[in-house]
Amino acid sequence: MEQYRRIAKEFAEKWSKDSDSLRTFVGCDPSVAGEVACKRHVFDALLPLAFRRPLSPEDVAEFEEVFALGEELGGDFASGARAVLEVLLQSPEFLYRVEVGEPAESQASDFVALTSYEVATRLSYFLWGSAPDAQLFSAAEQGALKNVADTETQARRLLGDARASEVIRRFYERLLDIREAPLELSPDIPELTAGVASDILEQTALFVKDVTWQGPGTFRALMTQPSSWVNPALASFYGIPGVSGEGFRKVDLDPTRGGGILVQPGVMSNGNSRSHTHAPRRGVLILERLLCVELPLPPPDFSDPEPTDPALLALMTTRERFEDYTKGSECMTCHLDMNPAHFAFEHYDAVGRYVDIDNDKPIDSSGELLGTDARGKFSGAAELVQNIAESEDARRCFVGNWLGFAQGREATPDDVCSRQYLESTFAETDGNVIELLVALTQTDNFRYRRKSEVTP
Repeated sequence: MEQYRRIAKEFAEKWSKDSDSLRTFVGCDPSVAGEVACKRHVFDALLPLAFRRPLSPEDVAEFEEVFALGEELGGDFASGARAVLEVLLQSPEFLYRVEVGEPAESQASDFVALTSYEVATRLSYFLWGSAPDAQLFSAAEQGALKNVADTETQARRLLGDARASEVIRRFYERLLDIREAPLELSPDIPELTAGVASDILEQTALFVKDVTWQGPGTFRALMTQPSSWVNPALASFYGIPGVSGEGFRKVDLDPTRGGGILVQPGVMSNGNSRSHTHAPRRGVLILERLLCVELPLPPPDFSDPEPTDPALLALMTTRERFEDYTKGSECMTCHLDMNPAHFAFEHYDAVGRYVDIDNDKPIDSSGELLGTDARGKFSGAAELVQNIAESEDARRCFVGNWLGFAQGREATPDDVCSRQYLESTFAETDGNVIELLVALTQTDNFRYRRKSEVTP
């Protein structure tokens, strides 16, 4: 709270330090429109925008008092406005998305319906990651968000805006654990400059954007489309010929090597050491994040197996080293599917480059999954991602991940009806991601809250 107070004070001082700053932020010039008119503008436009709803009489009375006290202490209009800004930025109504709701007409008494303003806020933060715009605010003011048809209209409008791309990008970064930097800069790989490391993140984002809006827009395409986006620096780093000029361009990948988001370097390179892939991370990513397999923790009395002779380890491939490390029956309880899920991508090295040799030996990327409906033998990433793309377990998992993202919490058994509706819609639209996001805004989970969640 002390940090909030400090930031609010600094912000308010910055935007009230002179008449130009105050006019820019408040949107009104007291020397032209008059102090009374500009004060009304603050109360009628700025405060409702920050609260994402109209002010109540109690709100007005509170901020009238704040303005008067600031004006008295500082001696001018700017001091009153500065006091209002400083208090506003620390208000729970600004810092939190407060949902109180109103009695639901057609729902059981355990639920309240979100108000139009609360639905507008949910829509905007879900699909834009920010506060409602003027058009959405106007729809809420007119009560035009009280039925699913109006909500759908606004959801599709928001999804047609570039701001939706950033939210979808954030979803995949969280789902696939894509961090700020794909890999520590390594003296062993001098070509991996800071610029290339940054470009790798943008490369994955552009792939997602292309598949979602310009491509088929389906879960299958997300998992399998053999394409990527590169600029000349990335093309040089990954050995892709024929790329010149400035900026990124779309390139086709060899479909026999695999496709989709999983083989994008931003995913393949993340979490590895400087010279070796991190087998557990890739395996856990596939099983837990894409197939929703619950992997048990190691037993409390677990101890590392006896180390193999270092001289022998030096002769092994990454796969052989990891198989050697997890060969005991105690380990294989967890690693039975974890190991193969990683080994499918063993052709992709620590920085996401496709290679055929590891430690002077041919790479073996074959394996077999057993624990999900994506089960079966495969030879390499292309076959495994195809299995995942057609997996009902993977599609249900994907729906659940989006449901949790939209709600800001993990899905629970209480979400079963909404989840069934989403899974049905996802199937009917051939796994279209945009249609899934629209459907999320139509669920009872999105439009109602339990009374116990909003009533002290």
